[in-house]
Amino acid sequence: MRRTLIISACLLLLSAIAAGAQEKNTLHYGPDALPIPDISDGRLPSGVEAQLSGDLFYGRAVPGQPDWTEALSFALRIPLWSDRACLGIWGQAGEFYQSNAAVQSFRGADPTAPERGSVFTGNLYVSAEMLLLRETPRRPAIVLRSVLKTASEPYDRGRMRYFDVPGYFFDIAAGKSFGPFRISVSTGFLCWQASGETQNDAVMYGIQASWEKDAVAASLAFGGYKGWIGGGDSPMSIKARLALGKGQVRPFAYFQYGIKDYPFTQMSLGVAVGFWD
Repeated sequence: MRRTLIISACLLLLSAIAAGAQEKNTLHYGPDALPIPDISDGRLPSGVEAQLSGDLFYGRAVPGQPDWTEALSFALRIPLWSDRACLGIWGQAGEFYQSNAAVQSFRGADPTAPERGSVFTGNLYVSAEMLLLRETPRRPAIVLRSVLKTASEPYDRGRMRYFDVPGYFFDIAAGKSFGPFRISVSTGFLCWQASGETQNDAVMYGIQASWEKDAVAASLAFGGYKGWIGGGDSPMSIKARLALGKGQVRPFAYFQYGIKDYPFTQMSLGVAVGFWD
């Protein structure tokens, strides 16, 4: 009887560990599975804005082991019926990844899954932004954003690159300018299906300082989100961006360093184009 109880307890423990390994979190998936959203600075575009970038991610989850991802990202923001509303669409147009058996084992990937390959149907995000309060000399601008994340390709084939489930988040951001400097803070709620019928809910947070003068714009941000399940669902990172140019076409460089539950270093080069009168 005692032996049976011990064996049963061991089986329950092993099943719990196996189930936990299947939970969708940023620690055990690819860099674009559910990245930390960029912080809104409390401003909406005056015209259509488009952005395209090439991204390079270096994974640090298993030190000394190759874990590279090259991706092409896009973003589009379109003003709606007034200057108080904006539609946004962004995501990945495709990625190429390469790793090895040690990295695949850490992620809990299928042993037969390829260690390198391409993914052409990643996540797609659709957002609606609303300007609740305009900025004045005494108060900041406040923007409410609601975002829907679509499911990625339905069969990941055990590669652990993307979450093949939908999700959504809401956040509210406040931004205030002080001459060439601007300070922005945000908080929100993020939700996605973690495993089976389990839903993970997370609190979002972020703060950003930016500076813009003449043909140079720079920003530094700290933020992340914290899920309730644990085990790798509370990513945190630092992001920096430098844009040059004063007209409608502005090349930029972007850098992100994952501090917790996001074991990736990202470097991106891209161009932002504005279409307005």
